[in-house]
Amino acid sequence: MSRNSVQWQAFRINPEERAGMTDTGNRIVRTQPSPPSRQGRAVPPVRAILAGSLCVAVLALVILWSWDWFIPLVERRAGAAIHRKVTIAHLHVHPGRVIRVGADDVRIEQPAGFDDLPPFATARRLDVSIRWWPLLWGGGLDLPLIALDTPVVEIRERADGSTNYDFSAPDIKPDPGTKGTKTPDAASAAVKATGTTGTSKADGATSTTTAQPDAMTGGGTPSKGASATTDGDATTIPRIGAIRIANGQLHVVHAGLHTDMRGAVRTTDPANGQDARLLVDAQGTYVRQAITGHFSGGTLVSLQNRTQPYPVDLDIRHGATRLTLRGTIDDPLTLAGARLRLSLAGPDMSLLYPLTGVVIPQTPPYRVVGNLDYSAAHIRFRDLDGHVGSSDLGGNLSIDPHQAVPFVDADLHSRRVDLADLGGFFGATPGDRPSTAQQQAEARAHASSNAVLPSTPINMPRLRATNVHFAYHGDHIENRHTPLDNIDVLADIRDGVIDVHHLNFAVGSGTLASNGTFTPHGDAVEARIGIDLVRINLSRLMQAAGRFQGSGIFGGHLAIHGTGTSLAGIVANGDGGMTVALDQGGDISAVLPDLLGLELGKALLSILGLPAKTDLKCMVADMPLRQGVLDTRTFLIETGDTRTVGKGSLDFRNNTIDYALSTDSRHFAVGSFPGTLHITGLLKKPSIVPGTETIARAVGSVLLGVVTPVALLPTIEAGVGKQSLCAQAIRQMQDNPASGKAPVAGRPQAARRHQAAVGRRGTGKQATATRATGIRGAGQLSAAERAWIRAVWAARLKAGH
Repeated sequence: MSRNSVQWQAFRINPEERAGMTDTGNRIVRTQPSPPSRQGRAVPPVRAILAGSLCVAVLALVILWSWDWFIPLVERRAGAAIHRKVTIAHLHVHPGRVIRVGADDVRIEQPAGFDDLPPFATARRLDVSIRWWPLLWGGGLDLPLIALDTPVVEIRERADGSTNYDFSAPDIKPDPGTKGTKTPDAASAAVKATGTTGTSKADGATSTTTAQPDAMTGGGTPSKGASATTDGDATTIPRIGAIRIANGQLHVVHAGLHTDMRGAVRTTDPANGQDARLLVDAQGTYVRQAITGHFSGGTLVSLQNRTQPYPVDLDIRHGATRLTLRGTIDDPLTLAGARLRLSLAGPDMSLLYPLTGVVIPQTPPYRVVGNLDYSAAHIRFRDLDGHVGSSDLGGNLSIDPHQAVPFVDADLHSRRVDLADLGGFFGATPGDRPSTAQQQAEARAHASSNAVLPSTPINMPRLRATNVHFAYHGDHIENRHTPLDNIDVLADIRDGVIDVHHLNFAVGSGTLASNGTFTPHGDAVEARIGIDLVRINLSRLMQAAGRFQGSGIFGGHLAIHGTGTSLAGIVANGDGGMTVALDQGGDISAVLPDLLGLELGKALLSILGLPAKTDLKCMVADMPLRQGVLDTRTFLIETGDTRTVGKGSLDFRNNTIDYALSTDSRHFAVGSFPGTLHITGLLKKPSIVPGTETIARAVGSVLLGVVTPVALLPTIEAGVGKQSLCAQAIRQMQDNPASGKAPVAGRPQAARRHQAAVGRRGTGKQATATRATGIRGAGQLSAAERAWIRAVWAARLKAGH
């Protein structure tokens, strides 16, 4: 056997057998194996024991492990994040490709000062799913699902302004004994402020915040899954797949708003081709009124989805007011791309204030709809269409909520407007009859009082709540189905001050133009009001109030300056006066009953002894107002055969009248007329008492108190024309005045004719577009002439009587 064959045979020998053999060159010699050592024999059992122990330990850990051991750590971390005490009953973790973390009986306590309330928030179960592998590759936190079972939240705001939903760190006063040291929270806050451990802002460090630009809006809001760097630390906004809420409850109490509402919150899963929805049903009281509401919209997660419009369906009933909002928003987080339809309906627009924050006077029942959208600075209510009372309403409304006081720019119009529907703008009850409990109570109070002017208090806090630019045009004014002409209004409210640039009416060939300023002083309002009446057909003016069937041209000027809490109070404390004239008034038997009331008018006709078909040629009243008392400078009623003059006063402080009238026959038919007539008592129900003086003494005594200066002529001529019978009557009375002849003021040359056009002003600047008021005959008097007439009249009042 060769050496190679021997080696091959040795190679074939079992390794265990080779351990007892010795290679001697050409052959292999078997040797006696030595006995195994103690250490060699113990190795296999130790390995088996260790392996078995490890398996038993892992199995025991799986069976006996409790994640509740981590509860104190979780509670401390959560409490430090929101500065509240947080407790958890049990903690569950289910490892896997998607880690599921669950917490039972989660509880967040109230902050200091709200210990008497239930917990701020509780949840029977909180589940969070986490995909962990994106974290390994720097892909950020991915949460496929957050689920809340029976969450309950208590929101409170007390009358002193303190709230329980402020999660900022409480102010910590340093201990005097540890001055210069920082508490752990303060130190942590300092680290966050600098973005570098151990570095303060005093070292020159600065904090920066960057955000991924919004491709749609250009804003700085991080998009879904974007990474935002804050204070030098990279923070990734987590990706959330879905938020599921079951049996949620929300309780909101706001003492300052007198509000207590409860809401039921839940989500629905996608089904039958419908996306998941967030549903909220609320009920309770809001600003002392019962409220119910229903909201159906996209889920909370879909708020970040800019590729799919967010659906909105909101229905609110607040008292008798109903608000609905339906449509979609492309980007709800920035309120961009809104396509919403807003509908408002109720018995009175002033009741919208708690819901909208916009001050509106009382109105009759209304219903308006329009398109609601948003811009960077404004909320716009466009293409309004609806009705208020029997008046239609359209136009646009813009609100800027970013200013310290919200600013409203309203440009509204009506094709047909009923004067009764505008009553709330002048302090009266709007509409033909009261429609709300408040309006009915105010109407009953006014009817039971002696006041003849509206006594509804002007709400000054609400006036200060909103700044407004208001433009309104009504194509046709009518009341009781009798059209007058049109109305045009331009006004501003700024810091509670109402500046009515003009409130103009067209009445046939005449004009009623007014302006005024209303300035708040505490709970009262200081008012300055001016009214110009130019060639107004009185029959058409009174028909709008459903009263007058006669005829005549009416003109003059009225001015009031007073302070009060209502229109009645302003006049009762006011100064000013009126100079008005009625020319060619028609049948006096029709005029007086309508002007003075049916009973009083007929009584006057009977006592004055005027024929039933006597034509009224002229009526002139020049009456100054001082401290609420309307006195008489001139009062004249002239017919074809008689001339009646008056003396006395109307006291608006107590709403009484003390007046005397006497009639003189122009043809000296003395036997046809009695002596002086006295009118006394309440303005609402005056008494008429004939005097016992002879007609000569009555006429003389009354005429001695009548002052008819020539300076009155410009106002009369401007109001009804130079050749009017009123002007002739005033000239005739100058032949023998009891108090002497008043000085005549010079009259300026007529300026160019005044063109009645109303500028539509935007916010802070004059718009180029203008809209004609449609007032016909406004060119009868220039602006310079009107100003001169008012100046002459004011000088006469200032000179005294």
